[in-house]
This record gives sequence, C-alpha cells and structure tokens, in this order.
Amino acid sequence: MKHSIYILLLGAIALTCSCNRVEDEIFGESSAQRLLHYTDSVDKILTSAENGWEMIVFPTTDMQGLNVLVKFTEDQMFTAAAKNSITTNNEYKIAGGSLWQMLSNQGPCLSFDTYNDVMHAFAEPTLSGYTKGVGMKGDFEYLVISADPDQLILKGKKRGTYNVMRRLDPSQEWKDYFTQIESQAGKTFNNHNILTAKVGDTEYSLYDGASGVFKAMPKGVIFTDSLSSKYPFAFTKNGICLMEGFPGYTDVRLLDIREGFGYINGEVSISAGNVY
Repeated sequence: MKHSIYILLLGAIALTCSCNRVEDEIFGESSAQRLLHYTDSVDKILTSAENGWEMIVFPTTDMQGLNVLVKFTEDQMFTAAAKNSITTNNEYKIAGGSLWQMLSNQGPCLSFDTYNDVMHAFAEPTLSGYTKGVGMKGDFEYLVISADPDQLILKGKKRGTYNVMRRLDPSQEWKDYFTQIESQAGKTFNNHNILTAKVGDTEYSLYDGASGVFKAMPKGVIFTDSLSSKYPFAFTKNGICLMEGFPGYTDVRLLDIREGFGYINGEVSISAGNVY
C-alpha cells in the first residue's frame, strides 16, 4: 500500500513538472517571470507621466468619486493633491515626500506605502466626520486591472471599487485642475436637476446627481429611492467617470464631454432632458 502511494506521489510530481515545462515552452517564460515583467512595465508607465496622473478614487461602493492628482518618481516617491469637501474641507491640499511601490505577490498591485495626508485620508480611521476607528473605509493599495501609457484601471484591494487613472496633460496646472472640475459640475447641474441617460436602446432618468451618486430609474417610471439603481461618479478633466457602467455596458466608465451639453461614449450618453 505504501509502495502504491509513493508511486502515485511521484506521478503527481512528474505531471506538475511536466505541466510547468509545457507552460514555459508555450509562453517562453514562467508565470512568475511574466508577472514580474508586467509589474515592471506598469512601474515605468506610472513614472513616465511628467506631470502626473488624474486619479478618480471611489472609497466605497456607495460613495461619490473623489479627484486626486498624483505624480510618481523613479526613486519611489510620490506627491498627491486634492480639493473636496470630505477630506480637505474644500481647500487645495498637496502632500509629497511619501513612498510608493509596485507589488507582485497577488498580481500587480500599486501600494502607497508611507503615510500621505492626501492619499491615506481614504483609509484614515480617525477622519473627521466619520466613526472613530472606522473612517471612510477606503483603500491605499490597488490591484492593476489594466494599464496602457495613458490610462489605468485599478481595483481597491479591500473594498473592490474600480478606480481610474488618466495621464495629465503636461501643461495642466494642478491647482487650476480643481477649479475646472468645479466649474464643469456647476454647468452640468445648473437648472438640470434630472438628467437623462441613453444606454443602447434603453433610457433612464438620473436623479440627485449633485450628490455625486446618480439614482437611476427607467424613463417614465415614478422615482422611488428604494427602487433606484445607484451609480457613484465623479467629474474628470475630460468628462464623467462612473465607478461602474450601466447594465449591458458595465465596463463603459468614462464618458467624454461632447460638443454642447452632454457626455458620451459609444452607445452610452448622459445629457439634460431628451437632448443628445
């Protein structure tokens, strides 16, 4: 019996080794090597942005997105800036001298390692206005879902929210960025309390957008808060960023400003009334 078990164990080990050799032959390198190379490539993308990145952070699945500007350097330091009513009391705040790194233990993961007044406010358990010891419940580590030279999709390691980073234009002044975002929000909701979303062939009425969380109801259906679908979002330099897209288009998170009033990405658009 012991002899049979020994033979089975040897067979299992041999099969595993064989599978690993086949995998290496197919891809040219091991999975660990591929992960390391991909992690290094993300590192290079992050540090290549001379003026940094626009990052839309969704601390939790039911909270509005918050705008952060962040710049990474090759010596693993980062600087971040923000201006909002939740973490900076509507004052422009910038903080630097903090460490970051790319981890690769569970897939590529962007980690803001050392404390930073801007980036760690989302995970700060003593944040003013929130339950002491709990805070906003946000993240400071983000799994990299996708990355290209101009855009990254990140997923909060603890909360699972989707967050977006877009490369900033080299000429964009950081402080002016937040003024532009505020102006855009004002124009969007000026005299337009209810917006319309057209998603493929389906239309939705979007309520309470000024809160940073759209409450969507099928067009023509009387609004009921408990029956509405919630879509946290934030304004971006180029339009609107949803934490998650509408049914059938869940990956369509970024809608760009269109000429005139409105936002659009393919078959998904958001505008005032019935104007598209």
